[in-house]
Order: sequence, then structure tokens, then C-alpha cells
Amino acid sequence: MTKMGGSSSISSFPNQNASVMNGSVVYSASQNGLPLSQSQVTSTGTFSGKTVTIKAVFSYERNRWRIIRMYVPPVA
Repeated sequence: MTKMGGSSSISSFPNQNASVMNGSVVYSASQNGLPLSQSQVTSTGTFSGKTVTIKAVFSYERNRWRIIRMYVPPVA
């Protein structure tokens, strides 16, 4: 959400990498198949040997991005 900020023009971007608390996160945003006011952000994080992928759909409303759906699969 910070990368997209308060601008509807930043609705997609390629993979970004970050190191967090002895782990790593890769995230990107895409509008594939969504209306122009929406974007899906996919993030994959690896911590303590476990990898989790989270997908969230955002909608641009009232000059900011809001989460409207989030998909978090169970971790085995």
C-alpha cells in the first residue's frame, strides 16, 4: 500500500524485494482481469524456513487504496 500511495496511477509494478526480520519478502501488483480502479498485490514471504503467499485485492476509493479481499492459504 505504501508503494501505491494515494495515486490511482500506480496500480501495477514489477517484483520488489525486501528483507524483514531475518526473512525476505517479494511483492508485486497487477491489474490482470480487474477493473481500472482495482489492483491485486501478491506477496511471498519466507521466515524461519516457511514460505507464505498472500494475495490482496485493493480498490482505489476516496483518494486512497483500500483492501477489499485477502487470500491467505493455510501454512502446513
